[in-house]
Amino acid sequence: MVVVGVGQLFSQVLITGITPKNESLNFIPEIVFEWNKYIAESSSGFYNLSVSSNSLFENTLTSKNRLLTTKDSIAINTEGKYYWRADCLENGPLVSSSRSLPFFYVDLYSLPNFDLLLRADIGVILSSNRTVARWINLADTLNNVIQTTINEQPSLMYKLTVLNG
Repeated sequence: MVVVGVGQLFSQVLITGITPKNESLNFIPEIVFEWNKYIAESSSGFYNLSVSSNSLFENTLTSKNRLLTTKDSIAINTEGKYYWRADCLENGPLVSSSRSLPFFYVDLYSLPNFDLLLRADIGVILSSNRTVARWINLADTLNNVIQTTINEQPSLMYKLTVLNG
């Protein structure tokens, strides 16, 4: 259902922000933004992505216009709290917008006394029986984490479909 407003069309089916999630903490400066496709989008529709340092978007950090996809990325170089939203335009008028979603960017490597960073998706060396033989310390790659007692090596869980079930 589309409601006609003063000079614009407004959708009751809003665009929903997918990533980054509301109040999420991000450590990688290349932030990936993704939102759902506007349900009534036509071939003449496109998206605008806006990122700002305040929720009213008075100080827009960056804006990408006329996007044809529902996913894009922006590099953020300064730590802080930011807000993002996606808009859909059809033949010029704004027809749908996501709500403003806040997120944080923190440069882990700038933290004082940052000596250890282990991730389950990067720097994991598996043994032949799929246990973690070594974790590469991403904060200091000269030092690794190794469990020498083989029967105490942690198992790497991947493609987990049931958690705490």
